[in-house]
Amino acid sequence: MVHKGDLPDPKVKSFEAVKKSSKDPLFIPKVMIFNSIAREIKPFLTLYQTDKPMLPFFSEDLFQLMKGLMGRFFKEEPMKEATTVLKLLHIPLQDSSIHKDATKINLGFSAETCLKQLRSINKVSERQALELRMECKTFLIKLLEKLQNKAPVNQQLVRSMRCLDPRYMAESKEVCLAQMKRILRHLVGANHVEESVCDDILREFREFCDFAALQANFREFEPIRDRLLISVSGARQRYHSYLDDQKRANAKEKGVQKRKALADELDELKKKRARVQNDIGALEKSADEYADKAESSGKLTFITKQTVCVALPKKRRHLFKTLRRKSMRSLLI
Repeated sequence: MVHKGDLPDPKVKSFEAVKKSSKDPLFIPKVMIFNSIAREIKPFLTLYQTDKPMLPFFSEDLFQLMKGLMGRFFKEEPMKEATTVLKLLHIPLQDSSIHKDATKINLGFSAETCLKQLRSINKVSERQALELRMECKTFLIKLLEKLQNKAPVNQQLVRSMRCLDPRYMAESKEVCLAQMKRILRHLVGANHVEESVCDDILREFREFCDFAALQANFREFEPIRDRLLISVSGARQRYHSYLDDQKRANAKEKGVQKRKALADELDELKKKRARVQNDIGALEKSADEYADKAESSGKLTFITKQTVCVALPKKRRHLFKTLRRKSMRSLLI
C-alpha cells in the first residue's frame, strides 16, 4: 500500500529492512532456518534460567547442544572423535576440510521443504539455494564460536563439576573421583578447603559413588523434575531471604543507634545552653553589683570589674546562639 501511494512512506530503517526482506525470495526459508536453530537452542536456555543448582549438568548439556549444531554442517568423523566437551571446544570451526559438502548442510526440515518447493517452481536458482546454505553455515560457525569463547566449560572447575551429577556418579566412579580431585585442588588453592581434609572428602565421595551405583534413582535421575533440586533451590531462596532479613535488621539497628547518638548530642547541647544561660545571668548580676559599688565608693577597680562583667555576657550570648543553632540542626536531622 505504501508502494501504491495509499499510505505515506515512514522512512525509517526498520521499514526499509522489512521492505527489502519482503522482496527476497529466500526470506521465508531464512526465517525457517532461524526458527529451526532457535528451537534447538531454546530448551537449553530455558533449562538454565533457574535458581536450581544446575552446574553439574551444564557441561554435558552444552556438549549435546554444540554437537547438535555442529552436526548440521560437520562431517561424521570429527564428530565421532569429539567424545568430550573439551575435545569439542578445540575443533577448528573454520576448517572447511571437515565440513560437509554445501548441498548436505542441514537447514532444518521446514526450510529444506520450502527450498525444494521454491526450486521446483523456479523462484530460486541453484546458486541462490547454495548461497543460502553457505550463509546458514556461516551463521552456525559464528554462533558456535561465541559458545566456544564465552562458555564457562572452558574452565576446568566447571567441567569437573560433572562428578556431582548423580547419573555420572552411578556410572563412572573413577572418572568422578579424578574430577573431584581437580575440584579439591581448586578449592585448596583458593583457601576454601584445608588440604588435610581432602583425603577424608575423597574417601567419603568414593563410598558415596559405590552407594550411588546400587541405586536406581541415581541412574534414572532427571534434573528437571527431581525434588532434590527443588529442595536445594528452596534452601537457597531461604538463605537469600535470611540475608535480606539480616540486612534490614542491621539497617534498623544502625538507624536506632544514629537516633540515640543524636538524642545524646541534643541533651548535651541543651545542658551546655543551660550552663551558658546561667553564666550570662550571673555575670549580668555581678556587673550590676560592681556598678553599685563603684557609684557608692568611687573606686575605679569596681568600674573595671563592671566593664569586664558587661563584656563577657556578649561573648556568652554568641556562644549561646551557636549552641542553639546546633540544637536546631540536630532536631531537623
